[in-house]
Amino acid sequence: MNTVSLGPDNIIMAAYVGDQTEDTITQTWKETIPMVKELRDKGLPIKVILDLSKLTGQNSSARRAARDVLLQLAPDKMAVIGANTFIRYLAGFIFKATNMEKNIKQFPEMKDAAAWINS
Repeated sequence: MNTVSLGPDNIIMAAYVGDQTEDTITQTWKETIPMVKELRDKGLPIKVILDLSKLTGQNSSARRAARDVLLQLAPDKMAVIGANTFIRYLAGFIFKATNMEKNIKQFPEMKDAAAWINS
């Protein structure tokens, strides 16, 4: 089951677990919308740390949904951690397709992601 929460430092923490489908991506986005709205209402940047360490797979509709969510989210900064080589490669295509690759970086570990997202 995917999880999403807003940390005390106003960073959205999301983790995708297991095989992803269009429905799981969409449901996680629905849970994220109130957090994004809260941050935008406060005039704060949208910062996200996305943990993909327990992601086991996704189908093509999940990848399309992820692209659509990313376009709606429009993060100021997003750090992706824990993705295996194949997922990093696919994620790179999604980032390019949304023209957000300058706002999104991939990291092997949380400490590196946290340092960048807070810089």
